[in-house]
Amino acid sequence: MRFWVAVARNEGESDDRLKRTAASDRIAFYAPRPKQSFTSIGELTEGGLNVQSRGEAPVKALIDSLDFIRDKKQWGVFFRRGFFEISESDFRKIEKALALP
Repeated sequence: MRFWVAVARNEGESDDRLKRTAASDRIAFYAPRPKQSFTSIGELTEGGLNVQSRGEAPVKALIDSLDFIRDKKQWGVFFRRGFFEISESDFRKIEKALALP
């Protein structure tokens, strides 16, 4: 199982980025401006993507705790990649933030 961040794309746009993933991989979806928040968690299955939780977890509240963001002042740079792998530890922090009311 691998863990990913996917920056939101335009509605209806084909997402060929998922070709790099396998069944049981987990994805945290991030919406850039104006939200700058993680908005959902999904798991890949043989049948496609199963969205498991939705919400809003502002990235600014998580910056200091996320290891993949090495430069805490220039944190937005990391999301320009659009789709990237993260550690399970970072994924669990995002997942926990989305689970809070």
